Amino acid sequence: METIAYKKIKLNDDIIKKFEILRVFKYRQAITKNMVWNDTGDTLLTSSANDSITIYNLLKKNSIKTLQSKNCGVDVVRFLNNNDDVVVCSTNSNNTEYKQFLRFWNIKENKYIKSLPQMGNICKKNGISINKNKKLILVNSDDGHVKLYYFNCDYPLIVYISDFKRPVSAFDHEGNVFIASYGKKKIHFYDLLMYDRGEYNVVSLQNYMDSEEFITNFSFTPNNKYIIVSTNKNNHFSIYSNSGQYKCSYKYPQPLNYTDTGTTQNKSNSYIYKEGKNKNFEKEMFDRNRHHKDDRQYQDDNFTNHNKSNKILQNKTSPIFIPTITPDGQYVMCGWEDCGVHIWNENGNHVTTLYDHAGPPDNVTFNPKCSILASSKNKSKSCLNVALWQPVI
Repeated sequence: METIAYKKIKLNDDIIKKFEILRVFKYRQAITKNMVWNDTGDTLLTSSANDSITIYNLLKKNSIKTLQSKNCGVDVVRFLNNNDDVVVCSTNSNNTEYKQFLRFWNIKENKYIKSLPQMGNICKKNGISINKNKKLILVNSDDGHVKLYYFNCDYPLIVYISDFKRPVSAFDHEGNVFIASYGKKKIHFYDLLMYDRGEYNVVSLQNYMDSEEFITNFSFTPNNKYIIVSTNKNNHFSIYSNSGQYKCSYKYPQPLNYTDTGTTQNKSNSYIYKEGKNKNFEKEMFDRNRHHKDDRQYQDDNFTNHNKSNKILQNKTSPIFIPTITPDGQYVMCGWEDCGVHIWNENGNHVTTLYDHAGPPDNVTFNPKCSILASSKNKSKSCLNVALWQPVI
């Protein structure tokens, strides 16, 4: 297996189609729960179901270091403002009052710095967001809370309370704004200088989502111009961040039993790519949903009615796939059930699908500084691999 080269390559459609797996870490003893790159792109950090984190360093001949957290457990993991300190969701708790802890961990010295107790379970995959410019942390938990912390403060600056089991939040890249969703197909915008005054804008996405959908993830593009939104039905679309106006959707290939003209078959012969130019967002998105089972059931949230059963979200076998964005903002990448990583350009046109990953890659993250894609599967014990992709040119 070739060594991954730490280099930056200007991306275009031809380069994107040449991405191949150059390094696979097959010896893992447990599934990967979460993964993140540091800001310089030379280190990949992953958390595993065997209560450990693994550090992959690209500058030291792809060296690997594993740190154990048997007593505390690990799930969501993020770098803080340097390569030595990380924050992790600790899943093991003997405390009857607190379900989990937000732990600050110096991975260079392998010691915990401090722990912040959490009443609810931190949401999987994207329950922690970091704003390194302002040294702030957003934490989403299944008790409906979105909490804002300073790095050096043991108590939240503010807590936004809802009755929705899987709230979502994210910072913009400049560190001036953060957004949140509480299950009502709306995005709330907050100014970090006036976070205690409530949202300054609310954008409704009701026209772009069906009655059973709710937001599972969103992220700003690198230039903060757009927001990529994902739902529990694994629909992905983008809106303008300043107006909330719909821009485009990122549609997976149609299943094989879907017939249409102007289609080309992919290399695995399991899906057909529809290359049509129909811009009717709602119709095409809803038509595609009929071919895939819902991975969750949702009852619409009502902030004032706590008797609603919307906090009971029934997990299905299909995982939630969260996209990643290239540093130039030109491409959106996301795994899917066909074991491929699907790639669209910024306008929603499907460019290609990368295959060869063992199992559906529901963890994908693109390196912030160089042309490397990392992928893993966090549900199936039949796939314990962490794969690193790079264009072969």
